[in-house]
Amino acid sequence: MIRLLNIFFSTLYVELEGGLKEFAIEHLQKRGDVFILKLKGIDSISQSSSLRGRDLFLPEEELPFLEEEYFTFQLQGCQVVTDQGLVIGVVKDIWFIPNNELLIVQAQDQGKEVLIPFQKSICVEVDLSQKKIVIAPPEGLLEI
Repeated sequence: MIRLLNIFFSTLYVELEGGLKEFAIEHLQKRGDVFILKLKGIDSISQSSSLRGRDLFLPEEELPFLEEEYFTFQLQGCQVVTDQGLVIGVVKDIWFIPNNELLIVQAQDQGKEVLIPFQKSICVEVDLSQKKIVIAPPEGLLEI
């Protein structure tokens, strides 16, 4: 199985007043599906409330890249084609389900979504520089 990375860092950036402000992460705790962060310099509920709902950013050059592991943002926008050259569509998103990930591909010809398991046996080539994923779909996968 190809793994998608889910990593946290000691520093992150928050968009404030039209720019990015750097914050050190002092504490990180997971509670169910939610992560609670304590950022250095954010010491009150009112300060933390002002950051609620804002996007968090990491510079791509600081992300660790390992062979056959990908970040979600790298796969979004990739064109998906079969090993026979048939264009399926573009990766719109990824669903994380137990023991698997599914590429949600916006189909080019029918306007529908196609779900493709993100497994090495199906996704035989991932070329991030070309924003392309080559698949060898098992019989019936594209008809679902």
